[in-house]
Parts: sequence; structure tokens; C-alpha cells
Amino acid sequence: KRTVIFSILIQSSCQKANTFQSMFGVFLHACRTPEKVIETLAHMGISVSTKTIHYSIKSLSMNARRALQELGRTMRAAIAYDNVDVMLRRSVAVVEKSNENLRHLTSGLFFPLMHGVTREHLKYSKLLWEKSPFNPANANAILEKKTYFDLLRLMPDELDESGTTTRDCFVAWLYLRDLCTYGPEYFRAFRPHFADPEPIEAIPVVKTDILPAYAMEVNNSTTSGNIQAIDNLLEQGGILDPDEIFEQDYNPDFDVTDYIVIFHGDLGTGERIRSIRQRRSIEDTVYDRKQMVFFCPGLFHCKMACIDTLHRIFIKPEQGRKDESSLMHDAKILRPKETHILTTKPGFRRMHQMVVTIKDLYVYFYL
Repeated sequence: KRTVIFSILIQSSCQKANTFQSMFGVFLHACRTPEKVIETLAHMGISVSTKTIHYSIKSLSMNARRALQELGRTMRAAIAYDNVDVMLRRSVAVVEKSNENLRHLTSGLFFPLMHGVTREHLKYSKLLWEKSPFNPANANAILEKKTYFDLLRLMPDELDESGTTTRDCFVAWLYLRDLCTYGPEYFRAFRPHFADPEPIEAIPVVKTDILPAYAMEVNNSTTSGNIQAIDNLLEQGGILDPDEIFEQDYNPDFDVTDYIVIFHGDLGTGERIRSIRQRRSIEDTVYDRKQMVFFCPGLFHCKMACIDTLHRIFIKPEQGRKDESSLMHDAKILRPKETHILTTKPGFRRMHQMVVTIKDLYVYFYL
């Protein structure tokens, strides 16, 4: 109340001192407050006029669009998008139920790639296309496939004075942590003195500025919808098709032909982006075949994929649930009332909690 009173007094003496009134006016506009109510509050000195609110929103929109284009044209921006379902409720109740009021939208985010990433680090579009299985030139070629074993050999460990590698030290640290956490009471006394593992190449924690993109009336549950969403997001970021830019407006610094753009999303988005690259591989230009678009799943979606794999291998098949050492046998003991849900559609959170609990129990009993 004091803030409102002081804001009214300050604004009455100086019309430009309207910080509170401007923020409150934009809030009223976002809540779809009637204009008559806003004008009444403006005369009371609590809000600004409707015209001022519209000018403010227009100015904020222009600044947001400018910031998106500045970030996108650095070629060091990653883009994430997901679906948003909005139900537009009727003002008058009707008997019939209809899905016409359900709107499928798509929201997006832009954020810069941190930790010293430069444009040159992303200048591998042509090289990746030459080795892509979707490239028509590789139709009859046998491409070299990489597995996680190649990642293990990417940075070989050097032996320390005791003859152990970094991986061996980390495994020993995990064993000691579980021993102090789940082991006998004697070892649990050392848990407060147990230190974190020694960092080898720690990634510094930095603040990442996230810029929201304009919402799009696009249904990204289909492949064509994902194409529209990607084109719209690239356009918002100032990344345009080089063939559609006039010659006098062309700037090679903003040409995405040689660079890749990282997109984030759920697992369904990754499948549809893969389908887009496969379907459009016969196109002539880099932009048309979406050669620069690369999907990168987040840690959460990687966990979802792992949990889904465990469910399909150990729980969904009926033969995998009959053995006493099976995962389902332990799940029946932990959650006897949820066996039917676990065999059909358990969901990520329920399945993840169950797997983690069973893992902890096995560690406890073996120690």
C-alpha cells in the first residue's frame, strides 16, 4: 500500500516517473482487463492509459525482435522449441463439446552457446553433409559408424603414480561413496568427511541469457509443422535463405550455408527433424534440405530414453516378468498396487523413481 501511495504522489508531480504505473498497466493488458477499467485506474494514477500501454508493448516487441536477430546472426545461438496447447474457453456455455477451441501453438527460446564457443567451432556443415547417410552421394557407400566406445578412446587416460587411470579413480570413489552411504554403521560415520571427486576438466558455471521467441500458431506434432516452426524460428533469428535475399542486402557474415544450428527439443522433435533431413536430402540448396539443422537432446530427454529402453526390455515383454530376478519381481514388492500401470504406461517419473530405488537397494544389500 505504501508503494502504491508513493507512486501516485510521485507520478502526480512528474508524469515521467511512472515506472510502477507502466508495469501495472502491462500486467493489466496481459490479464485482458477491459479498457474502461484501465482508463479508470489511469485517472486514479495507478496505471497508465491504454494508448501508452500499446506504445510500450510495441517498443518492447521491437527491442525483443532486434535482440533475437543480433543473437541469431552471431551463428553462436542454440534454439529450443516445444508445443503449447491452449484451450480458448467460450464466454457462453454450450451443451456440445468441441475441440475447435483447442489451439496448438509452438513456443521457442534462443540462448547463446557459452564457454568460449566461436563461429569457427560450428563451421562444419559441409563436412558433416559429406559424411551424412542422407547424402545421395553416399547411397551405395559404407559409412563408418561411431559408438560410445569411440568416445572412451577419444581422450585416453594417463596412468598416475599408483598405476590407475582417472576412470579407475572415479569408480573407486563411487564404491566408497556407496559404502559410506549404504554400508554398515561403522562406515557411515565417515560420510560427513567424504569429499567430492577431484575435478579433471570442470565446466565453469556461467549465467546464460535466454531470449524468448514469438509464439507460433504451428502444430509441431507433424513433420510439416516442424518445418514451419524451424523456418519461423530461423527467420526470427535473422537467419534467412541466402537465395531469397536481394544482392544489395546480402552479407556473407550472416550466411548460414557453412554453419550448423543446434536445435533442442523432446525425443519426438528429434525424430521429426531426422525425418525432415531424410525427406529433403534431394533438394539442391543447403537451406532447402535443412543441412544446417542438427538436433541435440537434453539430459532430461536422455534419461527418458534410457528409462523407456529399460521398460521395453525388462517389463513390457511378458517373458521378462516371470523370472524371480527380473526387474518386475522387485517392482511388485515395492509397488504392489501399481503392477498394471507399470506394465502399460507407467510414465517417466514413476519408472525413474522405481529404478533408482531398486538400484539403491541392490547396492545396500551387496555392501
